[in-house]
Amino acid sequence: MAERFRGRLRLPTEGGPGIQVEIDLTDDEHLRVRSGEVEIGDWELSEVTVKAGEDGFHLFVEGEEAVVTTDDDPGFAIALKVWNAPPLLRRRISERMRQLGLGIRSGDLERLGRVAQVSTGRFSGC
Repeated sequence: MAERFRGRLRLPTEGGPGIQVEIDLTDDEHLRVRSGEVEIGDWELSEVTVKAGEDGFHLFVEGEEAVVTTDDDPGFAIALKVWNAPPLLRRRISERMRQLGLGIRSGDLERLGRVAQVSTGRFSGC
């Protein structure tokens, strides 16, 4: 699933809403983040670790951490294959996947998240 998302990006130590960004996942191999005409980053997805939290998606790349919220958190999670998420987001992901005809239930997402964590050694959720 390749898409573009609008959202906000902030550092985890910052208060406030952060800056407006556009997140581009259209080539399925890169995560590109822009704010207006300024490119904030362009990373291979294999270099990015994503952790879904109550306050947004924590992106870990190049030794840095940023928190992103989007206009479509379930779609963003599906696009990045972030299955292990807080309960409300997990339910929204499951609902979106049913709408897309992917036929997966919330309990399946929990199991997928645990399997992904163990098999990759990467932490992708709370």
